[in-house]
Amino acid sequence: MSNRTNFGTNNFEIHWYNIVSLLNQNISRYGMSLIWLMGNIGTTINCIIFSQRKLRKTPCIMYFLASSASQYIIFNFVLLTRIFPNGFNINAINIFLWFCKIRYYFFCVFAAVPPYYIVFASIDR
Repeated sequence: MSNRTNFGTNNFEIHWYNIVSLLNQNISRYGMSLIWLMGNIGTTINCIIFSQRKLRKTPCIMYFLASSASQYIIFNFVLLTRIFPNGFNINAINIFLWFCKIRYYFFCVFAAVPPYYIVFASIDR
């Protein structure tokens, strides 16, 4: 006798697993790409507006500009590194452990900074 336990899966479970995997890939490919595109457009417009000469003189605008720059880094560094492996099966992120650690650090720092900049801007007003 063998001490092996067989975990049986039926065709129904395999079918739903394939559907969920395909759904995850399509959401990552199209939904997150749309978020990336709209986020880049929005932060670029914010940076253009807040960089105007007459607005640059107020310290409150510097907080908004720094918040937009931080969000720009999140969209182009962190979100892209999630879109590639989940949506397009380009998994170059997990090859280097140091890159994973830096990516996680940047995500934590740059995701936490924009709300504080907005709070500082409202206190400054």
